[in-house]
Amino acid sequence: MHVLQVVLELYGKLMHTCAAAPHGRAYLTGLERMIAVCSKQPYLPHRPDIEIAPDLEWWSDLLQAGKVSHPIYPPREFSNPLAFSDASSGIGIGIVIGDRWRAWRLVPGWQTTHNGKRDIGWAEAIGFELLVRTLASLPDSSDSIIVHGDNTGVVEGWWRGRHRNKAVNGVFRHIHEFIQSIPRRFEVHTKYVASKINPADGPSRGQYGPEHLLLPPVLVPDDTRDSIIDATAPLTPTELRLLRDGNYPPAAAKLIDRTRIRQQAFKRARAARTEEDEIVFNAISSC
Repeated sequence: MHVLQVVLELYGKLMHTCAAAPHGRAYLTGLERMIAVCSKQPYLPHRPDIEIAPDLEWWSDLLQAGKVSHPIYPPREFSNPLAFSDASSGIGIGIVIGDRWRAWRLVPGWQTTHNGKRDIGWAEAIGFELLVRTLASLPDSSDSIIVHGDNTGVVEGWWRGRHRNKAVNGVFRHIHEFIQSIPRRFEVHTKYVASKINPADGPSRGQYGPEHLLLPPVLVPDDTRDSIIDATAPLTPTELRLLRDGNYPPAAAKLIDRTRIRQQAFKRARAARTEEDEIVFNAISSC
């Protein structure tokens, strides 16, 4: 049990440490929530939130490793590769770099997974993460990059290095860890762009570009694979069942590469007219 003054002292020390470990800001959100609670009754001891313990363990491991440092670089300009990300809650996630694109389908019901903590903000953050991972994998990528998004929470949250939404903040932690793992200097600056002029809006809504402009595949984080699927991949058994039962969102069923889905279903139906293939065949034919 701790009073406000004790929490503030610990928070102040760790915030000061973020000058050398900027990625540590994503591990201060629990203390920030506790400060808000303690501020209502500053002299009354309060019990910490259960999520603070793993954050403090992370800080303890970092500091005891004795390798906390942050080089001071001379100023340099950020390059603009025309990189954009976007998400549509009923359809999917899209990224665009120049004239190249890639997209992922959001599995129906994704918002109810992980105790319902995921919302459109989380999907936008995942789009941001996939964009960063893709940029880092390109051989001609710069070390200091500007990326664009139309979600102010994600864009401005990255400026601060953390987000109040736990699910979005978890994505930020993944991105920080990924950047830390890159053996070279790699910096990302986010910039807001209006939705109506965001090139990634189309791919996020199932309006895909030509296949020869596909960006290379990128590794999807483990805890995200139950919610998103590469848009170029065939429908999974779960998606087929949802489509058959009429539970697939209408907008997604119409827009998510309908030609590809129809061709795949027709091929399966011709090759082996099983009962399930007949159902899928008939369902798609009636769209």
